[in-house]
Amino acid sequence: MGFAPFQGKFEHCAYAVAAGHATESAVLQSGVSENIARAASQAAAQSAAESLKEGKSPEEAASAAATAAFEAVDKKGANKKEAMRAAATAGAAAAAAA
Repeated sequence: MGFAPFQGKFEHCAYAVAAGHATESAVLQSGVSENIARAASQAAAQSAAESLKEGKSPEEAASAAATAAFEAVDKKGANKKEAMRAAATAGAAAAAAA
């Protein structure tokens, strides 16, 4: 028995943290504001981690990450150009981390 209910949780969290740092750095370098970059990277990393945990491919995880990033920055009030740049960069960075 032991820790069976927690199986995979650590890996999920570790990926989310690593991907979050990688995506935030990449999105900041794309020229978006820090607030937008943080929202995009957090949403992308979480979405990609969940997709990978569900057994989806890195490509599917990247697509889900880009969608989640776009939705997150849209809620933050980013303009369309900034939202698209953040989403594309976050999706690509999440895929690379996967």
